[in-house]
Amino acid sequence: MEKTENIITDQDIKDMIDGIADNGILRGKLCGKDISKWDLSKLSIQYFKKLSFSSKTQFSDEQEKKFKPYDILEKAKSVGKETEELHQKGITGKGIEIAVIDTNINRNLEILKDIEIIDEFHKEIPEEEHGITVLDSLRKIVPESKIFYYPYNKESEKKQQEIKEIVKDIIQRGIKIISISTNIQKDKEINELCKKEGITLIDSETFYRDFTYCFRNIDEGTRDRKL
Repeated sequence: MEKTENIITDQDIKDMIDGIADNGILRGKLCGKDISKWDLSKLSIQYFKKLSFSSKTQFSDEQEKKFKPYDILEKAKSVGKETEELHQKGITGKGIEIAVIDTNINRNLEILKDIEIIDEFHKEIPEEEHGITVLDSLRKIVPESKIFYYPYNKESEKKQQEIKEIVKDIIQRGIKIISISTNIQKDKEINELCKKEGITLIDSETFYRDFTYCFRNIDEGTRDRKL
């Protein structure tokens, strides 16, 4: 019997969400990867939806039959009925400024044409897909908002200090919403800065609780709800 390259179970995903294990496969590491030999037999559809994959990710016939990944991707292009209803009412993010702190990204993509990238804190670090995924989702939800993008090195030993400097720059610009895909609520100084300036901080803990797309039930043709 051919040895599988990897094994993913529901418990593995829970550990990633809880910060116990590396969460790369929730952030984009499966995009374009061949995982047809991976053992997903102990992974439920509920937790499969928390993986981050793309149309170029290769699945086995058995995996496709069980999870229907490409159907999920197609359904995932919708922003959801509630958001569409807000757009119809004219609520599109116009007049709102949002700061996104995330990974380094490919600067040549069309989606970035109306987004201001702040490179003052940028280091020469590898590009990742995660930041583009965040921007794409955000642009669909609040298409008329003004977005400022701050790339930072999430692997740096000094990343917490770098984030603090970025937050201070955001405050100076008068931006009142910050999105960052890591848990920084436990940082007392950052929390105090944000509260003092009336900033809405949406970090990974908030995402998992209220916003994260992969927690949506997109199998039904009805309103979104958490799994």
